[in-house]
Amino acid sequence: MKSSPLILHFPVSYQLTEKFLSLKKLNSALHLELKNQDELWIFEKDFSFAHFESIDLYFPENQLISYQELIELETQSTHYRLEQTPQKIIIIMATSSLIGFLTFAVLGSIYLWISKTKKGRGYAETTPYKFVDEHGHEIRREADASFIAFEDCSEEVQNSWEGGAAQAPPTFVVEVVSAKYGTKSARKKMEEVWMYHGTKVGVVICPFTEKIYVYDQNGNSEQSTNEIFQHPDLEGYQGDFSKEIQTIQQELEKKKYKK
Repeated sequence: MKSSPLILHFPVSYQLTEKFLSLKKLNSALHLELKNQDELWIFEKDFSFAHFESIDLYFPENQLISYQELIELETQSTHYRLEQTPQKIIIIMATSSLIGFLTFAVLGSIYLWISKTKKGRGYAETTPYKFVDEHGHEIRREADASFIAFEDCSEEVQNSWEGGAAQAPPTFVVEVVSAKYGTKSARKKMEEVWMYHGTKVGVVICPFTEKIYVYDQNGNSEQSTNEIFQHPDLEGYQGDFSKEIQTIQQELEKKKYKK
């Protein structure tokens, strides 16, 4: 029996029917089906979607989807958040209520901090960041929580952005691991997207391993989620997520016991 598919509604301009066979060949780890000319149904094949934070859909070099087509694709595929690199679309999987609980705590801690310091502006996961790579390709990525300092990008400039995307790298960014096998991809994203494009401090919080992975311009380090996260470049900020992660761990133990 097939699993429930991920369904993407492509814009007419992309001409999905003509490109379907190429997509199918390039994404052999997925089971792809074409429906109604503009609908791509994606089923599990070589791995379970539930174990991962996101699913990668690769495109042939001569059949890349444009940035504007991606925006239309996300609008028409209302159940999914989408990110984009020149080679692929990244379909962000829905997170559990417990991971949402942790992410809310992260956002709250940043909000309280900037409310006191007035040093910048915070952004939630629904705000995409737009970058341009060395080949001129537009890239669209999202962070679970982020902050842009006014000293790095003025309030006036942040107010002027159009199209719904932030167009400067975040000063501070947080990624919350939301799936069993999500740590590797979250850390790779931190290194290859956020730190590469100029983020000063990055944090990956993993409730499954109970670790916080910290990135800055000097490299990276690890600490326990039982420790309060602080950084000299984030004066006054304290991230204490121990209670939320303890709750998640308790629920994971219950599920393990039920099995």
